[in-house]
Amino acid sequence: MKKLLALVMTMILAVSLASCQGKKEPEKIESSSAGAAQSEAASEAASEAGSAQSETSQGQSGSIDGEAEETFAIGDLIKLNDWEISIDGVEFKEEISTSPYLAFTPDEGNVYAEVAITVKNTGKESETFLPTISLENTKIKILYDGDYEYSASRLIGYEDDLHDKQLNPLTSVTGCIAFEVPSEVSSSDKPLTLVLTDDNVTLNVALR
Repeated sequence: MKKLLALVMTMILAVSLASCQGKKEPEKIESSSAGAAQSEAASEAASEAGSAQSETSQGQSGSIDGEAEETFAIGDLIKLNDWEISIDGVEFKEEISTSPYLAFTPDEGNVYAEVAITVKNTGKESETFLPTISLENTKIKILYDGDYEYSASRLIGYEDDLHDKQLNPLTSVTGCIAFEVPSEVSSSDKPLTLVLTDDNVTLNVALR
């Protein structure tokens, strides 16, 4: 029994190591010239916001708990595993209309931060972008002022919502992900960052 348990544990460890070795950090394929200055400023802001955490990490490098080092800019074309992703912009809205008769409205005192995204499946099989149920730790959020996290709102029935979007190989789609945030976030000039994690690899994009 002990030998069988040891064999099972060895197999699990081998699979885990193979998975980790196959992962790559997000890679910029094409830069946005308009977003270059924004990316630099956002990196500086993120560095300042995370200074306390950096001091306690005592010189560790690389990704920690899935958090990526580099912050990309709006308009950059970025490779994340089998996806090519471009964040096209962010717009704050008091409501998101799906038809002349139907609209999504946030709670009082809140607005929607609607992030426009273009995504392409570069893999060899059909894949689902931001699946509701994922075994690969796929998630998306926005980070305000380096500390405050807001998860995405699933706008069921909204055609442009990219949750659970099925894409065949080499096909792309442009849509959006909405986040319900306090109105203070929309009127502030403090840093706002999109954080997208796919298979434990994380992509950070400065929204401002």
